[in-house]
Amino acid sequence: MSQRGHRPLSAPRRTDARRNRTAILQAADEAFTDNSPRLVPLQEIAQRAGLGRATVYRYFPDRWAMAVAVAEEYFEALRHAVDEAAEEGRSFRDLLHWAATTMTSMRPLVALMRELPEPDQRRYFDRWIGILTPALHRAQHDGEVRPDVTVADLALILISLDLAATASAQAPHIAAITGGAADTTSASRDDGQRDDGQRDDGQRDDEQRDDELHAAAMRKLVTVMLDGLFTQGNTEPNG
Repeated sequence: MSQRGHRPLSAPRRTDARRNRTAILQAADEAFTDNSPRLVPLQEIAQRAGLGRATVYRYFPDRWAMAVAVAEEYFEALRHAVDEAAEEGRSFRDLLHWAATTMTSMRPLVALMRELPEPDQRRYFDRWIGILTPALHRAQHDGEVRPDVTVADLALILISLDLAATASAQAPHIAAITGGAADTTSASRDDGQRDDGQRDDGQRDDEQRDDELHAAAMRKLVTVMLDGLFTQGNTEPNG
């Protein structure tokens, strides 16, 4: 009796499987950056990945499974960034800026993850803090971060940044409050486009302007919030 059906995947097939899964996750990451995962059809992800819809379903039966997999990719990237920072002597500030910027770009996915049951949310957050904690302790040992800063302080700041990152609808108001987007506002309105929403290109300009305002506000917010962690002389200079 043939045992063909029980043989393990050959090396080329395993390579194809890894390649397909990576392509799907990259496509999902890009799509989830642009829109809420709830609004992204799996067909769009399949098209972005250059694969058939059936192939996507074979790896991920629904959006939740795909969203969780994208989040796992972020944790791996964060762990790699922490290890790389330790090896190359990069500052804790640079690491947190990277983490906050990445989180900002993932805000639709972050919002979806908040709909998970509370124990699952806690588990993901504990992993997030657990990855960053050794880097915090190294920064304190090196004198970069204040010795009285606790893991709870870091958690509070990250939660605050997380909440701010998902408040995209309030981007212009955040920018106005922080004063971090004056130059962006001036530059983005000097394009001769109408703001009455009657043309598609005008609507795209409005969306792009909001994205720019949000990014500028987040950069300002990250700088202001992180300054409280660092020792005198390790804060980012103003201006």
